[in-house]
Amino acid sequence: MTSSYARRRWTAATLAAVTALTVVGCAAGGNGGSADGEGISLRFTWWGSDARHEKTLDAIALFEEQNPGVTIVPEYSGWDGYWDALSTKAAANDLPDIMQQVDPYIFDYAQNGTLADLTEYSDVLDLEPFSPAIMEMSTVDGAVYGVPGGMTGMSAWVNPATIESVGIDLPDDQTWSWEDYAEYAASITSASGGSIVGSGQVTFDSQMFNIWARQQGEQVFSETGVGFKPETLSSWWEFVLELQQDGSIPTAEQSVEAVGKSLEESGFATGQTAIQGGWASQIGAVQAVVDTPLALMQLPGESEAEVRGVFVKPSLHYSVAASSEHPEEAAKFVDFLVNTVDAGEILGADRGTPANPDVLEELLPSMAAGDQLAAEYLLEANELVETSLPIPPPGASMFEEAFIRYSQEVVFERMTPAEAAEALIAEVDAAVA
Repeated sequence: MTSSYARRRWTAATLAAVTALTVVGCAAGGNGGSADGEGISLRFTWWGSDARHEKTLDAIALFEEQNPGVTIVPEYSGWDGYWDALSTKAAANDLPDIMQQVDPYIFDYAQNGTLADLTEYSDVLDLEPFSPAIMEMSTVDGAVYGVPGGMTGMSAWVNPATIESVGIDLPDDQTWSWEDYAEYAASITSASGGSIVGSGQVTFDSQMFNIWARQQGEQVFSETGVGFKPETLSSWWEFVLELQQDGSIPTAEQSVEAVGKSLEESGFATGQTAIQGGWASQIGAVQAVVDTPLALMQLPGESEAEVRGVFVKPSLHYSVAASSEHPEEAAKFVDFLVNTVDAGEILGADRGTPANPDVLEELLPSMAAGDQLAAEYLLEANELVETSLPIPPPGASMFEEAFIRYSQEVVFERMTPAEAAEALIAEVDAAVA
């Protein structure tokens, strides 16, 4: 181990505890600068867990070894505060050369002119391995503003051992409806005497509703605002209240208490709930702490839907700042992260199932059980997708926070589903106008 590599690992252990975005080496001086005036220095920012930080620092060390004269300066944090810090840097024209992005934020940055069009760097960044459907989620008017760091999609997480422990068979996810889901979850709660809740909370993020709306031929966003009818959202929240009243999901109070817990500490991971809607790519983190095999299933309503709601999308993107003094070198680093088996072996599925099929094929046999489960589900789900996700309008990044806020108003019965739906739509439409 070289001394520089050892120092980098020490930095990881020290800075991972910092909750605000930590800038390492800012004295190097702006995008592309270096402390001694020699070589190229590129700043790279991301959010994630301590494990992600460690893996990323290892990948950076390998890239630097393979590319003498290029230094990657890491800037990383947890999710909380990441976007506030990034927007502050954007306002000061001080964006890092390479950054981790996610929709819908990426579209705000792209449409503000702060991200580079990556098609201009095709000599060093190969975009061909990625499917057109995956690339749609970072493309605006033919310009590509991000490369997928992984892929993901919504799924039903199922713990067969928990379900079988109360004498109930596994559901048929090829045919079950939302009504079947409600009845099934209620039967688990009843059979366990309430010690196990059939389903986790379904409305403290917007993605289950996203599937619900897509199955009715609608979308969360249109070009100018929300793309669904008020009654579609109202019917969703009415369904959620029915689940809550039947004991099929945790109470409002229990759901709020669970918000701050990690996946590894969730009710699903600890066996307190049997089914949970979630991103397929995250099941590996739970499988790592659960002794019995987990399963991923299709979400309800697909077989009888007007249009299938299933989608597969980038779990996150790597983008390059338009202000970077060395965009070609930055693009080369992105290519290393997404298109090389060397980087893939280090990063694994931490940022989602590898979206480059060649890299995935090489890594799949050696992946952990949960990551293999996710990859197999996503490959199958990708064959079922009927409609792509639309590009959100500018300002749409506020939708998720508003959705959670109004969901809480509904589950605590401070607003009716109809009142909350009208208020949410008005708020979002005003924000994106």
